[in-house]
Amino acid sequence: MMRNVFRQLADILATLIGLNANQRIIAVLLTVAGIITLDWFSNGSLAIITGNADVHQFGFWLQILALPAVLILFYFVTRAFYFATKEQNVQPISANIPPSPHRGVIIFLSTFHTFTNKLPPARENEVWQDKDIIDALERDVVDWPGVMDHIQASNMQTPLEAVRHHYDSGALRTIWVLATDDAKNEQGEVMRRGSRHLVPAFRRLIREGFGWNVEIIYEKNSMSIPAYNVQAVFEAVQHVYETAPRYGIHPRSVIADITGGTVTMSAGMTLYCALTQRPMQYTATQVEPAQGKPLDAPTPFGIHINYQPIQRNVLRQLLSEGVSST
Repeated sequence: MMRNVFRQLADILATLIGLNANQRIIAVLLTVAGIITLDWFSNGSLAIITGNADVHQFGFWLQILALPAVLILFYFVTRAFYFATKEQNVQPISANIPPSPHRGVIIFLSTFHTFTNKLPPARENEVWQDKDIIDALERDVVDWPGVMDHIQASNMQTPLEAVRHHYDSGALRTIWVLATDDAKNEQGEVMRRGSRHLVPAFRRLIREGFGWNVEIIYEKNSMSIPAYNVQAVFEAVQHVYETAPRYGIHPRSVIADITGGTVTMSAGMTLYCALTQRPMQYTATQVEPAQGKPLDAPTPFGIHINYQPIQRNVLRQLLSEGVSST
């Protein structure tokens, strides 16, 4: 417990003086050296003022010169780190390249609907909702060409393409599905069915329609969420990362896709992943983010965050606000 506290304090110290958390030892050593040599410098300066300085003693010059030497060393260390990070990370946050392949992906499953303008001409008058796709996939003999036409023209295409990137790389083993609860009124009557009813159909689509040999995890009690509750989504994402080792997946090998849900759901997932430094991606549906070029199909892009400058700016802002309020 105390070890973690000291480590966090060292991380904060490193961030405040312009280094990153991986340089916590250097930060502590420089700070301790600065405090010690400042005391020496004070004693040497006092000796000069009172006329007791002995310029022929090595100890006197050590008192006077040690602090400037530490300050010069501090300058060169922070300067080297500044230029190194400046070259490596132009922007604190970027999302312009595909994410690296991951063994696990967290997706949002929304209620189903097709877009008529994306359907083939022969099906342009067909509009499927949840019941239609569920019925189609529950038949003993599934009309897979018809199902696939609707899938490619629906909002379900986005989470599928978010998953495909990792599957095609050969890395994907597990998909965690976060689905929405039924929306009920004060009397407990269902006003709008949630996407949790689609999970069995989604599972069959993945395994039989696409033939992807992956594990699909949906736990009703912990992964069925209200569509407009940030805290509930935050806790659901937290649950996935905490329980990932049960399924043989290290939490660092799980990436969260923030698209496919309501804005509130995306906010809950983003907050958890940003605060715990978990990998994220979003799946663009119309244009790619770097050049704004049109996309032929939904495409995932990794959200890359350089936390050091962000943490440094936040700490400095908090300190400046604290000073200004006193």
